[in-house]
Amino acid sequence: MFCLLCACNKEKTQVIPEELEDYVHAFFRDARKHGNNIHIEDFDLIFDFVQLNNDSVSGRCNASNNRIEIDAALWERKSDDVKTWLIYHELGHCILGREHYNGVFYNGECQSMMCSDFISDNCSTNFFSDAWKAYYVQELFCEERILPDWYDTDATLEIITPLSYNTVILDTVIFDDRLRIDSISVLDDADFQICMTFHNWQDLGTCIHLNWDSKSLVLCDNKFTIREKVLVENTYLFNNYFQSKIGMELDDETTLCILKEEEWYYFFVDMNLIHVMDFETWVDKRVYTNSFDENMELSFKAFNF
Repeated sequence: MFCLLCACNKEKTQVIPEELEDYVHAFFRDARKHGNNIHIEDFDLIFDFVQLNNDSVSGRCNASNNRIEIDAALWERKSDDVKTWLIYHELGHCILGREHYNGVFYNGECQSMMCSDFISDNCSTNFFSDAWKAYYVQELFCEERILPDWYDTDATLEIITPLSYNTVILDTVIFDDRLRIDSISVLDDADFQICMTFHNWQDLGTCIHLNWDSKSLVLCDNKFTIREKVLVENTYLFNNYFQSKIGMELDDETTLCILKEEEWYYFFVDMNLIHVMDFETWVDKRVYTNSFDENMELSFKAFNF
């Protein structure tokens, strides 16, 4: 006599709004690419749009029943990259069992996308750069935290002189609105370096911006930000690629620089390397500052190499 024992697994339930499907399925594809053989059908998983009534909280995971709540109003105001980060972060809690991890590399970069906040005073997560996104997705599934090889911590600025190749130099100029330099041939299809020195910005009690295309390198309230203005659902938003407190004493004369080498952009404050990331090709050959209510003294240098 034979006894046949049948252990029938209860079918799992998934409730995923259409707006979230692509992000959720991308998470499981990336999981498998990184050696986690998991499928959405293996889990109970419920997403729900709610009102969380907290501008600093866009989503939350209840790991006891794999229910993820997304703030509906905040979701509509986010770019595609931020939406991806949010879904991956919450699924990191519910599916991978990850807790918040707030480790920081010595240069101020967050070590994990499982940090408590997308952008905080503690560190910054750049999920807009393809290279940084690849690092953070790898860390999410593998928990390996090594500063990427492409992050050249030894990058340095060149000394720009009138003899430098294809050079634009403006000695100290004074202006009372904004300085705008159009169609800079020095930037055409080559590696380049741009530096703006703001001579009296702290006396004016203002912020300073080195703007190019729709992107900005901003120093304000002792925070350094790289951001881009993007159009989302007929509304302009700012993607903050990177944001960090400046861990240095700044004089009234402060220099912001961008160094481009191939696809990599290096950002400096007073010759100190702040951040490295990849960017799309620079299309609009404009460089300009923010507006000032009083006279600003500024120097500008740019060259190809």
